[in-house]
Amino acid sequence: MKKAKIRGEDSFGMICAEDEIGLGASHDGILVLDAALVPGTPAAEVFNPYHDWVYEIGLTPTTWTL
Repeated sequence: MKKAKIRGEDSFGMICAEDEIGLGASHDGILVLDAALVPGTPAAEVFNPYHDWVYEIGLTPTTWTL
């Protein structure tokens, strides 16, 4: 993303549908947030996203001589 001018106004963001940001399957239009939300509220508090575990395993290669 980058700063752009849209209809004469500076824009620092973008508009997304639910499926574009992984919050649903709808691509019908813009995802509209509740007007009562306080700016800066973490998205996880609003959408309750799916939580999962990620395991990262690092292996060191070894050379075997027989």
